[in-house]
Formats: sequence, C-alpha cells, structure tokens
Amino acid sequence: MSIIQINEPMRNLSQQQKNEAEQLFSRALQSAKANDYVTAAQYYRQATKYGHPGAQNNLGNQYKNG
Repeated sequence: MSIIQINEPMRNLSQQQKNEAEQLFSRALQSAKANDYVTAAQYYRQATKYGHPGAQNNLGNQYKNG
C-alpha cells in the first residue's frame, strides 16, 4: 500500500489552474465561516473540478452533515 501525497491530485495542473483552485477554496472557506453554506458548497464544487483535496474533503463533509 502506498501513501498518496496531498498535492498529488493537482500535480498536473498549470500554476494558473492551481491558483484558481486555491482562490475558489479560499472563497468557500470564507463563505462557510460566514455560515453561508450554500455559497461555500458552490465554491467547493468548482474547486473539486481542479482536484483540490481540501475542497473535496469539505464538500464531502457538507453532504455528510446535511
């Protein structure tokens, strides 16, 4: 069994794409902090399209927690 590095999902992206994913994730975190979970989920979904692992995790938690 091998350990997957946290940045592995985004390794093949351009720097611009990585930056976009990070910006979307940051906006999602800000929205969640403001208790705007609908907007946070929208940003998480957009960031997951880039393979952002934090966005994938947080979006999964939102689904889990309703």
